[in-house]
Amino acid sequence: MSVIKGVKRVNSSFCFAGLVCSALLIAPNVKAAEYYFGVGTSHIEGGLLGLEKGLSSESTTFTMKNSHTSLLESRFFYDYSISYAFPSEELSLQTSQLSSDGGAANFPTTQFKLNMFDAQATLGYDIRRWGERDYIGMGMSLGIAFPTIENAGSSANGSEIQNYFSAPVPIANGDAVDVNLVASKTEFSGYRLGPKFNFMRSWNDRAAWYGEISYAPQTVKVKNETFGTSLEVDGDFLFMNLGSRYLLWNRQPQKLGLFTVGPKAFMDIGFTHSQLRLDKFSLDLSGNNYQFVESHFIFRNTAFYVGLVVTLF
Repeated sequence: MSVIKGVKRVNSSFCFAGLVCSALLIAPNVKAAEYYFGVGTSHIEGGLLGLEKGLSSESTTFTMKNSHTSLLESRFFYDYSISYAFPSEELSLQTSQLSSDGGAANFPTTQFKLNMFDAQATLGYDIRRWGERDYIGMGMSLGIAFPTIENAGSSANGSEIQNYFSAPVPIANGDAVDVNLVASKTEFSGYRLGPKFNFMRSWNDRAAWYGEISYAPQTVKVKNETFGTSLEVDGDFLFMNLGSRYLLWNRQPQKLGLFTVGPKAFMDIGFTHSQLRLDKFSLDLSGNNYQFVESHFIFRNTAFYVGLVVTLF
């Protein structure tokens, strides 16, 4: 009997959604290049044995994106972003966790290492549009996420893998056991489709402020090769971004063959917050198949960033 609950069969549309999103993200765009560097905090909590109380660490974020871009000078627009976040250090855990029966599992100091890759592409329409830097838009965003969590521990052996697939082991109320985790890597891969709202409003000829928010249900595949697990869990994804853009320099447009080129450079400063939340499940990383209370899994990343934006046309 497996200790993992609240899951369903793999949906074949996962592959299709990933391919569509990948095609959108690699589409060439010569109009603008945007690169962002951010520092902030990453937090993981729940779902995996040893993460009942959660762990937080300072993190670094790199993003390549193309913001709100009009299609053929119409009110229709598209955007995309590719982001990679990782903590600046491994996360240390030394705590205990209660089982379903009230007993406790005590852990030695354990290292966790996590990474987060996320990408999304949006196609939308400007509800109101006053100019290039003044608009209110709505669209549908297709996204993919690939968080990974590596935990330190002992090397897996045959008996531990066999225990994992045995009947769940209770820990009686009042009892306590010392638990060593098995070194493994838990991979999350998921797709989502949901609405997105964005806006930009200029202050003056050089400065503007902008924001965007998107929310979508997300189905995530959870895989741990050490224990031979592969399952799907439902959840949701929330993304928010608020910042300001300042024009650094602007060259007068010049005719270059069939094109009119007028390079501009901007600096962006802002704040982002993203959260991936999965419904209740439980994955025992010790290989003992102890009965633990199912809990939500949360991966949260918050960052302050600076960015450089260069446009050619």
